[in-house]
Amino acid sequence: VNATCGREGTFKIVPTEKPKTVLIAGGGIAGMEAARIATLRGHKAIVCETSDKLGGHLFAAGAPEFKQDVIDFANWAFTQAKKVGYEVRLNTEVTPEFITEGKPDALIVAVGSEYIIPDVPGKDLAHVLNANEALTDSKPIGEHVVISGTGQTALETALTIVKKHANIKDITILRKYDEFVGLPPFEMKFAMEALEE
Repeated sequence: VNATCGREGTFKIVPTEKPKTVLIAGGGIAGMEAARIATLRGHKAIVCETSDKLGGHLFAAGAPEFKQDVIDFANWAFTQAKKVGYEVRLNTEVTPEFITEGKPDALIVAVGSEYIIPDVPGKDLAHVLNANEALTDSKPIGEHVVISGTGQTALETALTIVKKHANIKDITILRKYDEFVGLPPFEMKFAMEALEE
């Protein structure tokens, strides 16, 4: 979140002597931070986001009730966007033609990540959701839920949707490995206790 912490001298924000137009493809947290720093340095930053809002995966990441700090961080980033005043273009895709027409001096690609969807029959059916859709309630969730995954996202999705949706009767988590991976021991203990509860 704060790359400069403890290294403020090394990463000092110094005004530029040659202001440039910086086009940023992607309005998630990386794109927003790139625009903030570029603007503070005196560049003209333009953030283009294909969706209708900034923030990327922050909304899904902050959906679990125990992750209010992520929402606080998102709100800080939105406040900074208004405070420093970089340009935002929503519902705008950065294409080669867009770049040629706009002629920016620099392009930053901050398009974010995509969920890994297993290649299984039925993955394109209407009732199949990715974690982002489940966590942000952008699609309805049925009574019987199967989650494919062994990491933090799978566990947090299970914990969040079971508390938010009274209609859920059961959740099954399919794991490729014997253990859940990617969680520190303390968080794993908390997650397993919460799942048992």
